[in-house]
Parts: sequence; C-alpha cells; structure tokens
Amino acid sequence: MPVRNRQDLMKYAVDSILRQTYPLWEMIIVDDDSEDNTWKTIEEYMAKDPRIRGIRMPSRVQRSMCRNAGMREAKNDWILWLDSDDEYLKTYLEVLESYMNDDFPGYKVYHYGAIVVRMGYQSIRETPGWKEEGLGMERFPSGSIGAGSFCFHKDCLKEVGYLPEAINPYLFADGSKTECPEIQEWYGPPPTVKTGGSKTLGNPWGDDWYMLYKITRKFKSKGLPIAPYVQFVRRQPWSLRANDDK
Repeated sequence: MPVRNRQDLMKYAVDSILRQTYPLWEMIIVDDDSEDNTWKTIEEYMAKDPRIRGIRMPSRVQRSMCRNAGMREAKNDWILWLDSDDEYLKTYLEVLESYMNDDFPGYKVYHYGAIVVRMGYQSIRETPGWKEEGLGMERFPSGSIGAGSFCFHKDCLKEVGYLPEAINPYLFADGSKTECPEIQEWYGPPPTVKTGGSKTLGNPWGDDWYMLYKITRKFKSKGLPIAPYVQFVRRQPWSLRANDDK
C-alpha cells in the first residue's frame, strides 16, 4: 500500500486488514517520503502486528515506484493492492481464498467488483465480463476496475515485469504505451515535438488498470461475483474525508 501524508486517513485502510477473518496475510506499507507523522503511524502498526512491514522511501518517488517496491518485498504468493484511502470488507480475503481454492482453482489472476462510496450514496461496480482470448483476456480500456478489485500470483511478474517507473502520470502513460503500443488507440501516442503533451491512462494514473491489463496479455483472469473492496471517492471537495486527503 503506497501512502504519503496520510497519518490519520491511512488508519482506516490498515485497520480493515487487521479485521480480516482470514489470518494468513502480510501487509507492506510504502511511505513515499511523507512530511507528516505517517512513518510514525506505520511504525506503531509494525510494533502491533508482525504481519505488517514498512518501507520508507528516502525521497519522493510517486506511486508506481512505491507499488513496485511493495511487490518486490512481498513474500507470500498472491499480490493484492489497497489504496491508502480505501478499505477491505472484513471477509475479503476469506471469501477470495474460498473461490480461488474451492471453485476456480488453476487461475493466476482473478478480478471482481467493488463498493464505491460517494457523499450521500454508494453503488456497486460490477465484475467486468471480459472474455478469455488467446493466452489471456480480450483488450479492455480503463474505467471498469480499481486498485483493490483484482489479485494475481507473483509469478506473473516474472513474465510481464513490474510497472513503468515514473515521477508523474504523463510519463507513466508514456512508458505504458511503449510497453503495450496497442493502448495508443485509446490514449494516444507518446508525445513528440509535433504532438506535444501525452494523455494519461486514468484519473490520473490508471496504474491499477494498466497492471491488470498488462498481466492479462499473457494470463487469463477469472471474474468472481463478489464486491469485497470499498473504494471511497474523496478527491472532490464534497466527498467523504476530503480534508484528510492531501
């Protein structure tokens, strides 16, 4: 979980992991050179539970480098993402483990829905119905998946590699378009002297979508009929806990 300057807000995310009914987890929190007491908060959690580990970046490197650092540090076989302003339902891991082992074994990637919470109402983002195609899945643009709505076996990273490392979403998009040129159909080519600026992949990074897209070029993903991830929309001034989101 990447985090920066969220000493209080991040507690909702970490506490949602501590509440999990499935006990065999590890949590890696990557502090992107926070200027507040975020690292102190991480140290307090590490002292409370040895399943939580922290990485402190010596300078600000932005989210793709933080995610890569966390994935490289992972010791367990399966990798799941969590944003520092979101939460897992307490049965997330238990239900997921049941589907993976009892109902649909053999896959290295799974995707599913989420509960999206906005000020005054919430909605369900349904599990995308992508079709299997070739070695992996059909092509799909961003917008239908979030950070906590997929998981994958870490062996996948040996085949497809990690995220492009960049200091802003525009350079991240450029690196992604170089790796997977076909996405230029949706997001335009990397910039040139003629074309000028680049178009990002999401709002604003799209790194969650790109990780899953990149993996599913070579691996099939099983869609599960669950929505165990809670995504809070807090960027807008009117949204929940907006004052905590720096």
